[in-house]
Amino acid sequence: MSVSGDPFPQAAAAAFLERLGLSAPRSWEALQGGANNRVYRLALADGETRVLKSYFTDPGDPRDRFQAESDFYRLTEKARSRQVPRACGWDPEARLGLFEHIAGRPLSGPEEAEQGIGAALALLEEVNALRSSEEARRTKAASEACFCWKDHLDLIGRRIGRLRSIEPEDDADREAVRFIESRLVPAWQAIHDQIAGTLPPDARDRPLPWEDRCLSPSDFGFHNALRRADGSLCFFDFEYAGWDDPAKLIGDFFSQPRVPVPAAHFDRFLQHLRNLVPGADALEERARALQPAYRIKWCAIALNEFTPQGKIRRAYARFSPSLAAAHKLHQLDVARKILATASDHP
Repeated sequence: MSVSGDPFPQAAAAAFLERLGLSAPRSWEALQGGANNRVYRLALADGETRVLKSYFTDPGDPRDRFQAESDFYRLTEKARSRQVPRACGWDPEARLGLFEHIAGRPLSGPEEAEQGIGAALALLEEVNALRSSEEARRTKAASEACFCWKDHLDLIGRRIGRLRSIEPEDDADREAVRFIESRLVPAWQAIHDQIAGTLPPDARDRPLPWEDRCLSPSDFGFHNALRRADGSLCFFDFEYAGWDDPAKLIGDFFSQPRVPVPAAHFDRFLQHLRNLVPGADALEERARALQPAYRIKWCAIALNEFTPQGKIRRAYARFSPSLAAAHKLHQLDVARKILATASDHP
């Protein structure tokens, strides 16, 4: 039996596979790319291939990635969706998930994102058609769900606050702190004041009615997708999924930097979500007003590498010291580029 990468959870995985009636793995390979969890490609003794995911957990991070992803996959299973890998089994105690192996390639640019809009909308339609199902009722709020204007502003404000508490340890940290204090914080303050200044006094805390909410994959975009050999797309990584404001889903979808979605598709995406969510009359106002704020949020996400919690997650995801150092500099460059587009919104 051979292995590459960090130690594989051998005993737990073997017991898990046995309960599912599958053969023990002949070999396994630690896959790079995930920034929070450990993911392995398993070659089983019977010639089959599967993907095993071991979910990150930490006392300082209350988000239950395992539960969120398993709940979302139960929705996609009920919908018989072909837009996601098939889930083969779950082990809540060991926090393991087993999936079919998708032979595909990552998407590489805005042209491919443009071609994939239809597939993304199809997944959202499949899941939200089940809004009244038992599976939907069991689904919890998404990670960092926002159900009023204040939630959106506080969410981004907290992320900026965490960045301002970074204690520099090297030149890259010091460069990041300079960027945060001289550019990111003033930009966020201006956007925050612009949004808050246009809200009626009673609107800031007014809760979003249930009919205005959606079932969101969260962290949704073409950075978490593969193109199969037949050209179809397969989306993955739903560890933050749940009920949320569709304006947040839109803000994230059009702000993630790895495979940017052309802004020309904003109206199409928005109108499709308005058709999916029964009470979404005010969605357009929220989505347009919040788009520059979500660019700031993604600047902060890019800079997670510099926070203590980010370093813990990267260590869990098998980032070597040299890879982590290079990744920090790369992410600082990403944050600069996102900030440059903060005002470029529909």
